[in-house]
Amino acid sequence: MKLGRYALFFVLGAGLVGSLFYPSEGIPEETTLFSLPLSEEVIPIEEAEKPSPVYSLPAPNASTFRKALTTKFWVGEDAGPENGFIANHDSYWDVGWVERYGGVDAPNCRENFFPCGFTPAENPFYFALPYGEFREGGTVLKESAKSIPWYSSSDRAPLLKNRWIEVTYQDTTCYGQWEDVGPFLTDDFGYVFGDKPPSNGLSVGAGLDISPALWDCLELKTNSITEWRFVKESEVPKGPWREIVTTSPVNWTRVE
Repeated sequence: MKLGRYALFFVLGAGLVGSLFYPSEGIPEETTLFSLPLSEEVIPIEEAEKPSPVYSLPAPNASTFRKALTTKFWVGEDAGPENGFIANHDSYWDVGWVERYGGVDAPNCRENFFPCGFTPAENPFYFALPYGEFREGGTVLKESAKSIPWYSSSDRAPLLKNRWIEVTYQDTTCYGQWEDVGPFLTDDFGYVFGDKPPSNGLSVGAGLDISPALWDCLELKTNSITEWRFVKESEVPKGPWREIVTTSPVNWTRVE
C-alpha cells in the first residue's frame, strides 16, 4: 500500500539520521542527552594539569638586539604611582639590597655616575628585565629557566643575577649588570630570551628598567626606546661600568 511504503521510508530515514549524530555503540536506553555518564573522577578545569608552555627559543648566544621602552629605577626607591607602588628596597634576588649597595642610589644627586655622599659597594650600572628564574616563594627553578641559553645544571653561579647587557641609544653605548626583575612582570620569557615584544601592559608598557648611572650614561632625558642585548663579561669593554663590578650571590637573608 502507498501508506505502508511511506511509513517504511520514514523509519529508514530516521535510522539513517540517528546514525549520523550518535556513535555506532548507541546511547544506553536509560541515558538522555542531558545525563551522559561522567568519568569516575571529575577534575575542574582550573585544577587540571595544564600543558607546559612552549617557549620561543633565543637567538644564538642571545646576542640579538631587542627594542624596549626604557624607564629609570634605583636602589632604595620608595613605592609610588610611577612604579606601581612597588618599593625597590629589596631586589628579586637580595632582601637586603639597600644595605648591601651601601645606601639609596638617589637619581637627583649625582657625582659623575655615583650617588652623592658615598661610594656604592656594588655596580651603579644595573638594570631590571621582566623575568626571574625562581618559582614564587622559593628557590626552586621554573621549568622555563632550563631553556635559558647559558643554563647548566652543574653551574653553581647565579643564573641571571650579575649578567651583563649592552644598551644603545642613538649613537651611545653603555653596559650594565642584571640586579633586579621588572618592570612589573617576572615571567616574560618570550621577550627576555626570545623574539617576542614585551608583554607589559601596565603604566607606560616598559620592557627595561635602568639605573640612574645607565640613564645618565645613555644621556636619556625621558622614557625612550633603547636597544639591548646580552653579552659575556669577557666582551664588556673598559668604562665606568667596570669600576665596581657586582659579584654578590643571591641573598635570602637580611643584612644585620
